[in-house]
Amino acid sequence: MNLIISIPTQADFIVREIGGLYSLNDLHKASGNEKRHEPYGFLRNQETQVLITAIEQDGTVAYNTIIGKGKAQGTYVCRELVYRYAMWISAQFSLMVIRAFDRMTKGETIPCLAKPTNTITSQDAANIKHLVHLCGTPLHASGSARFAIHARLRELTGTTGGRAYTTEHLPLIADELVRIYHVLNQYGTKRRAIEADIIRHVIRDGRDEMLPALLDEMDKLAELRADSFFPTVDKLIAEPVRRLLNRQ
Repeated sequence: MNLIISIPTQADFIVREIGGLYSLNDLHKASGNEKRHEPYGFLRNQETQVLITAIEQDGTVAYNTIIGKGKAQGTYVCRELVYRYAMWISAQFSLMVIRAFDRMTKGETIPCLAKPTNTITSQDAANIKHLVHLCGTPLHASGSARFAIHARLRELTGTTGGRAYTTEHLPLIADELVRIYHVLNQYGTKRRAIEADIIRHVIRDGRDEMLPALLDEMDKLAELRADSFFPTVDKLIAEPVRRLLNRQ
């Protein structure tokens, strides 16, 4: 849900939200758009870096930068970093942001300020991060894939907006990561085989007539569905999943 910041004597500012993260560029504009308050400088700030490290210890995605996607491009940050950025600007702007979140949650307690007692440990978070890394490896755009996986896990567990995972989420997270792994692993295996055929037959042997058939294979690959993954967990991902579920 987009965040709407009401500023006296000005029109309301809309801060875009994607995957539970909020546009730092929109916040910069709402704060007055001063050069000294640009997102780049904020993210390089030492105290901000310390906060990012602390946030990511429980598996939360602190921020993500989207490049080359038109109006959606820019840096998006979790709710904690929204608060931190607002305080970095001024106490007055911070109050506007807090009130904006209060309105958005209809007066409920802001989730990221009330951490559950059964939140996962740093080891649990490290296990999740490792599994997400494995899942994204078969793709060329692995960074974007891993961000999408994190966003999927947040949506699935209802922990968007910076809320921490709890121990009850771990079996659900494990099952979803196994599903994603097998889908992407099949995709990666097939893609590599098609690329090898293009290199061997079309490029090296000059057999252009084979290209349409290979492109048809790519079209079929694009239609890969989640229900086509292997029924068993292979060795590469089995051990990380076991560690996650056993909290080791």
